[in-house]
Amino acid sequence: MDVYTFPELADMVMCYGEARGNGRRALHMYQQQFQSRNHPHHTMFARLYQRLRDDGSLRPRRIGGRPRRHPFSIDDYTELKGKEGLELNELHQLLVYPDDVNVLGENPQMIRENTGILLEVSKQIGLEVNPEKTKYMIMSRDENIVRNGNIKIGNLSFEEVEKFKYLGATVTNINDTREEIKHRINMGNVCYYSVEKILSSSLLSKNLKVRIYKTVILPVVLYGCETLTLTLREEHRLRVFENKVLRKIFGTKRDEVTGEWRKLHNTELHALYSSPDIIRNIISRRLRWAGHVARMGEFRNAYRVLVGRPEGKRPLGRPRRRWEDNIKMYLREVGYDDRDWINLARDRD
Repeated sequence: MDVYTFPELADMVMCYGEARGNGRRALHMYQQQFQSRNHPHHTMFARLYQRLRDDGSLRPRRIGGRPRRHPFSIDDYTELKGKEGLELNELHQLLVYPDDVNVLGENPQMIRENTGILLEVSKQIGLEVNPEKTKYMIMSRDENIVRNGNIKIGNLSFEEVEKFKYLGATVTNINDTREEIKHRINMGNVCYYSVEKILSSSLLSKNLKVRIYKTVILPVVLYGCETLTLTLREEHRLRVFENKVLRKIFGTKRDEVTGEWRKLHNTELHALYSSPDIIRNIISRRLRWAGHVARMGEFRNAYRVLVGRPEGKRPLGRPRRRWEDNIKMYLREVGYDDRDWINLARDRD
């Protein structure tokens, strides 16, 4: 069996993308660009792309035995794994992903020590940390917590931020999803105003306008909604946004009593729309994602976060609504027992 290096696997994925998902065309492009390399079967490109989507790695995931070592292996940072401190997913201090590395700590001093180890070991295997792309953030529910500003480690200085974007989603230092929901609605408004003239045009049918809403505007607003925790206020804001778009699509209505034109009421809008509203869409996507995570293996990080319990105590006062609380609430609404919903999701029969 041929063994391919990481650059070779990455080139295969690039050829597969340039070939727009055609394995035979990707193989032909790969053979032309890299004539001296070993050439795989054309089915290798699709399997490699699917593996990258599912596992986030170009290498196959091994079930048993000693894991293969590569330049980004967490085994290179054994000094971090043995240190005391913050623990997540049975690993101390470090979360390694295909495209970034996250260092965790309970206080700034722990971050300095662990990042110093990370910088030193990374340099030994030929990697460098870009200080302009690396950020530092203190996450706490206490909004009055003292911020230390930028953190300096060796000759490098890392900027402290209150929020940053990761994979298109906004992460804040108080773990508040309201900022992300506000941003999603603003992005939806940008899409809405870009097609406003089309939605109000009398040359297009209402069914076509609804399709434009579902394919152009709605996906932007619902991006990442599977992981959001919504309150009644945020649900109301999302419904207001959708009603605004639907009123533009369906227009006004002549009042039978006064004979004047008026706006459509919410019940009239939903009757004309005849599709699940935006909140029902979010619930459906969230339940689908919850079932997907529940059926993951116990070694997948998403499953570990789902069933894991963080260390420490909750602060005084009413606890925040958790993501899992929403899942249980939705299951109770449709008559299912929410106490063992993970096993229920695993039983697809």
